[in-house]
Amino acid sequence: MTTQKYLQRKIQRVNEFFFRYQEVLKKDTHLWQLLEQYQKDFQHTQKVYTRVGVDQICAACGRTKKVCCGLGMELYCEDVLLLLNLLLGFRFPEKRLKEHWCFFLKEDGCSLLIRPLLCRNYFCDELQESLSHNDLVSLQEALGPEAESLFALLEYTKTLCPGI
Repeated sequence: MTTQKYLQRKIQRVNEFFFRYQEVLKKDTHLWQLLEQYQKDFQHTQKVYTRVGVDQICAACGRTKKVCCGLGMELYCEDVLLLLNLLLGFRFPEKRLKEHWCFFLKEDGCSLLIRPLLCRNYFCDELQESLSHNDLVSLQEALGPEAESLFALLEYTKTLCPGI
């Protein structure tokens, strides 16, 4: 099966789960508390990414070289993660922006509102060489709470949506 066909089936499956469970998800106060905590942790990590210059380094690299967020990376997104993105108002793109890019990558970065930890925690050799040891430590420390809140959020959502 091609990446595109697999992705189409994945999106169809997630849309079906969202249609089936959206009311349950919208009404669950604990889920919204977990979402709020994740968003706080994500924003804290984003501030650290910006402070140490990751956004600038990645953007410059993406304009001149192959992007890390390449074709097939979208397949690493758990269905439950995509379901939560839909809950927050995300809409799947009509098509891949560039043939060799991740389906969710746009010119200004990832379009997902909730992002896979695999993507958030990837530091290529060039990025590692561009940052000081202290900056890399700061990034890893910032990612800890985000990873914990993401895990709690995904696991709780699975209890609300059996079979996802």
